[in-house]
Amino acid sequence: IFVSFGLADGGHTTTGALACSYPTACDPLSPACANGEGCYIVNSFADGGFQFGCETAGATANGQTCQGSTDCVPGSTCIPNDPQGTSFSCRQMCNADGGSPACGTGTCNPASGNVGICL
Repeated sequence: IFVSFGLADGGHTTTGALACSYPTACDPLSPACANGEGCYIVNSFADGGFQFGCETAGATANGQTCQGSTDCVPGSTCIPNDPQGTSFSCRQMCNADGGSPACGTGTCNPASGNVGICL
């Protein structure tokens, strides 16, 4: 998708085009993302479901503070630590149906379909 734009600043106008792309869809339980990428939540829906896409891999370990899902290491996501959403931590994603990947620590809690979060 290309988007044309024009910026005016103090009598000067700059024009150009931006190329936008949407992340490649992926399965967080068996991602097939490119090297250096991870499978992250890229959209959430009113019914509680999620859409996943390949994004540049983050480096924040599980249990550490995060701002967004792509901060976290591949295979993890950033979730609220409390109902108010005042702080967030990276948590491993798991197979809520009992398959792989399983939680390294904690219990797999269903989040969306067969994708769960280790708590």
